[in-house]
Amino acid sequence: MIPSQLLTQLGTDMVAMILAGILLVQAGGLPGFGKRVLFFTLMGILPALRTDLSYWNWYGFPTVYTAAQFTVNIVGFCVAGLVLAKIIATPSPALLPKARAA
Repeated sequence: MIPSQLLTQLGTDMVAMILAGILLVQAGGLPGFGKRVLFFTLMGILPALRTDLSYWNWYGFPTVYTAAQFTVNIVGFCVAGLVLAKIIATPSPALLPKARAA
């Protein structure tokens, strides 16, 4: 591996986590630290299902590799979730917009 490969991976991982953070904000902040971490952890299953499982099915990638990729994705998103769930706190009810009467 060369440094540019590591930097490219770091950049793509950071973009993925920024997008995940935006999704959490759009989801309304989800009340509770645990729910926000679970939200991120479950998002880690998406790339594993979409890409790694397809590689296993269509191209015969080894089951051990596929299981490792699932683990990397889920654990990576969980760890990022621990950080981002702390940063993106549930908004105070006083800060939420009030519903208008129809």
